[in-house]
Amino acid sequence: MGSTLLLLAAALIPPAMHGAAAAPLVRDGLWALVVLIEYSIGFRAGTWGWGVAWPNTGPNGTT
Repeated sequence: MGSTLLLLAAALIPPAMHGAAAAPLVRDGLWALVVLIEYSIGFRAGTWGWGVAWPNTGPNGTT
């Protein structure tokens, strides 16, 4: 939910700044924050979604 709101903010806030020089920095900062939040959630939850998936093997390492 939080990352969805940050993505929405990254899409809507910079255009509302009406040509301010900081608008691209705000947009990029919000995107970076979303990436960090999403990446850290996986670490805190103990998931290894970024790892390489190995094929299913039997109990003796056979397929």
